[in-house]
Amino acid sequence: MEEVNLEEFLLKYDFRITNDKDIPLTRVIRICLDTVGENDWIYFGLYYFDSEENIRKRLRLVLNEKILKQYISNFYYDEERKVFSIYLEDRS
Repeated sequence: MEEVNLEEFLLKYDFRITNDKDIPLTRVIRICLDTVGENDWIYFGLYYFDSEENIRKRLRLVLNEKILKQYISNFYYDEERKVFSIYLEDRS
């Protein structure tokens, strides 16, 4: 996988899904923090119906720079739970 930090990953990947009427909806994702706690994560939803500049402003408003600059170590979609999870790796 290409090395990418959380901010760029959230800007590149479209987490929208469509309902049965093909209307795009925003999906909530799980961001697993690189901390000692085994269940240390946050749920996050992002409104993608705007410009990249405005999306970036929102990201920086609600997530701190340390989290946004961490790299993605892994991600997967759990079909059973319908949850997309992103695992972070702090390289500082």
